[in-house]
Amino acid sequence: MHRRTLEDREKTLGLNHHDTQQSRCDFARLLLDRKNTVRAENIQHHPAEGRKTIPLGDPDTPPNFTTTKPHSEKQKEKTDTKHRHGPAGNRISPEPHHPDILPSADSPSVTPSDQKSYEEAEIIHRHALQGMEKALGSDHPFTVENMNMLGETLFYLRKYDEAEVIFRRTLAGREKTLGADHPTTLTCLDNLGETLLDLKRYREAEAMYRRALVGREKILGPVHRDTLLSANNLGVALCNQKKYQEAEIMYRQALEGSEKALGLHHRATLLCTYNLARVLHKQKKYIEAEMMHWRTLAGRENALGPGHLHTLRSMVNLGRALRTQETDEEAEIMCRRELASREKALGRDHSDTLWSVSGLGQALFYQKKWDEAEVMHRRALAVREKTLERDHPDILWSVSELGQALCHQKKCYEAEVLHRRALAAREKTLGKNHLDTLRSVRDLGVVLLEQKKYDEAEIMCRRALVGREKALGPKHIDTLQCLNDLDMLRWHRKNNVGAEIIQHHPADVKEKILPLDTTHRHEPAGKETTPEPPMTPADERKYEEAAIIYRHALQGIEKTLGPDHPFTIENMNMLGETLFYLRKHDEAEVIFRRTLAGKEKTLGADHPTTFTCLDNLGRTLHHQRKHEEAEMIFRSAWGGREKSLGPYDLETILSAHGLAVTLLDQKKYEEVVIMYRHALRGMKKTLGRGHPFTLDSINALGETLLDLKKYREAEAMCRRALVGREKILGPVHRDTLLSANNLGVALCNQKKYHEAEIMYRRALEGAEKALGLHHRDTLQCTYNLGRVLHKQRRYIEAEMMHWRTLAGRENALGPGHLHTLLSTINLSAIHYDQRKYDMAEFMFRRAATEGEKALGPSHPVTLKITNCLAIFLQARASSAPDQASRPR
Repeated sequence: MHRRTLEDREKTLGLNHHDTQQSRCDFARLLLDRKNTVRAENIQHHPAEGRKTIPLGDPDTPPNFTTTKPHSEKQKEKTDTKHRHGPAGNRISPEPHHPDILPSADSPSVTPSDQKSYEEAEIIHRHALQGMEKALGSDHPFTVENMNMLGETLFYLRKYDEAEVIFRRTLAGREKTLGADHPTTLTCLDNLGETLLDLKRYREAEAMYRRALVGREKILGPVHRDTLLSANNLGVALCNQKKYQEAEIMYRQALEGSEKALGLHHRATLLCTYNLARVLHKQKKYIEAEMMHWRTLAGRENALGPGHLHTLRSMVNLGRALRTQETDEEAEIMCRRELASREKALGRDHSDTLWSVSGLGQALFYQKKWDEAEVMHRRALAVREKTLERDHPDILWSVSELGQALCHQKKCYEAEVLHRRALAAREKTLGKNHLDTLRSVRDLGVVLLEQKKYDEAEIMCRRALVGREKALGPKHIDTLQCLNDLDMLRWHRKNNVGAEIIQHHPADVKEKILPLDTTHRHEPAGKETTPEPPMTPADERKYEEAAIIYRHALQGIEKTLGPDHPFTIENMNMLGETLFYLRKHDEAEVIFRRTLAGKEKTLGADHPTTFTCLDNLGRTLHHQRKHEEAEMIFRSAWGGREKSLGPYDLETILSAHGLAVTLLDQKKYEEVVIMYRHALRGMKKTLGRGHPFTLDSINALGETLLDLKKYREAEAMCRRALVGREKILGPVHRDTLLSANNLGVALCNQKKYHEAEIMYRRALEGAEKALGLHHRDTLQCTYNLGRVLHKQRRYIEAEMMHWRTLAGRENALGPGHLHTLLSTINLSAIHYDQRKYDMAEFMFRRAATEGEKALGPSHPVTLKITNCLAIFLQARASSAPDQASRPR
């Protein structure tokens, strides 16, 4: 009928007649009303960042709520309240007439028929507006009314820039004709705020919502529905600006008013509860947020049913709150429940269902159920690849999550392919500095690290660090994670280049660790007190060049700024670190002492940077074997950090660990055990039981207990270290093999020879596979196995192992090396036990000759070998050599 009336009036009265323009408005309004009625159940607004970059369909910014146009009280009860109002329309209010409602831009996606209707409505409104402005003037109520409807139509078509222009004109017109405090004018402020919010201009949106809130509180009262709407919308704008405390105040105001005006179980009240829970979560008030989410979920299940979209979203956010509090099993239950409901309500391949699949994958991932998480992420990826473009953000999200699950299962090649795919696509679509792109950079760096591609991994980790420092700041958790990645990279590179497995030797064999060997005790990255691995000529040239640059810069800065300027002290510290890595420890000590004095003067003795300087000085003293002074420095750093940062801060824990290593070199074993236990407690709480640093502390404690001959306790620690390292690092990683070897030592000292043999064989097989037959670590494992076979009187097998060890060590270390001499002595003992006295004497004389030649006649090892030879000759010369004591 509207179309027929419009055609008749155009024909009889003309296109620009007032009645013709009115018919156009009526027809366009009909088109909008038809679409709004279809969408009586509104869908929540997706956040500024976009739903596609956040898993589980869970916006990072709390949405606000919208009501549709209720035509009766019965329909009003069925109308869902959105997280934020769209440009407001015919709500239940004292005004006799309001413009038509404009639902949120994130209502269900516009279908082709919807799009066609809105485009037709836009043409009609533009034509009508031109005619009305010409016939009635730009400030006439009909003109302003038509202008508002054009703005709503543009908003629905997501032409936000054009909608903003029209809404500003509408606002100016209504302020002129109705006044700034008229309810309809305040509704225009809401419309404009909504548009600015979708344009991500949050500060301007905040200004509009504040004006609307002040006006509505004054005109309508603090508990009027429109006033509560403005309070909620203002909370949304504040939350998008990360003004979480102010947003919480607004949400609480909206919630209290809704509870008073509408009741505890009204859908609008539940929505306010939901918004408040989300902003509490943002402020890390997890317990209170969880309570609010439980309340929202219970209310929505009763009011809307378990399969309603808003109920499902409450499940999603409750699952996130549970995961944040590390209640992963409860989170998994919630995610499975949510997935089942969405599959039933929406189907298996719906986009929201797929986000639930991804959410369940994450819950499983955090429980270390990586194989099950892989299944979920593969399912989501397979469906998305069928329905979306290759570089769609949802697909890239699934690719990234699947890559992480594969990496934790050591399926590193496939994980690398996926992370490279995600990185290339995100660089293309989002840019190199987008946070999602930087996340892919970091993920790729981690998987390259797992494959020991250290150079590529370092490039990726540094790129992620630089990008996150720029985007998030140096103290953000993601930036600190990148710093931790670089520390881990340095630690892995250090312990895999020229590293050696050196057994913790049984009490009856006093084989000592030589300076050219890598010690079996590992320290966390950044806190090493053991010798650095050999530096390549290229590395040495780089450090030498750096030292020249730092010296030159230091001279200029001291002259220009003075010796106490922060820039001067920082440059001085970098010079000290460079000298340290060049092993010029005496020069590094001088520089670090100057740096420490400058930091204490400018920052104070209790500043974190001052403690770092103490650590550097302590490490330098330790490498010069000034152990007592190093102990005093480390105690000072540990005590200061414990006081200022707390006992469970990572820096405090690492200071305790460094002190333990210094005490260990002084053989203060009882104190070492105390410090290692202290460090271990802190690492478990701060880093988790499975972190490599934690496992290092467990291993170091086990080795110290071996030194104290507390073999049963040492066995327990070594077993824990072995299980953890095998799970985290893999069965043939150097540290895993070291733990297997140490466990063998603990078992052997308890005369559990059969179990010790199993551990030694396991370490030997892994070393042969990872390092080769002739590597020094492999030869050490062969030596250990030979000894435990000897203790079980399996002489033939033991002799074979010792011959193999001796041949390998002579080639690798030389005939006069201490380890070679020990292999010779043990082989002599086996010959003696087999009554091969001539061969035993030959081996003893060979060891004595080589020891005197390499070490000198007065060396303790030479004297020991000579003593063993004398005992042997005396026993052989006796009439009953069978009853003589076997030399050791």
